[in-house]
Amino acid sequence: MGFDCGGNSIFVHQYFLFLPLFVGLNLFQFGFSKFCPLGIILKKLGVPETRKGGGSCCGK
Repeated sequence: MGFDCGGNSIFVHQYFLFLPLFVGLNLFQFGFSKFCPLGIILKKLGVPETRKGGGSCCGK
């Protein structure tokens, strides 16, 4: 399975590969800087930072 998706029906579009690339790069840079652009976007949309039970998803 290569990046040339001319006759490959698995891929929707070749530019769809940019989505996992973008997510992977954001996770990589978050590991070094602890800065998450998606966290800012979600906070502006009103998504709470923690669950209603008071604990986080990681059990911290």
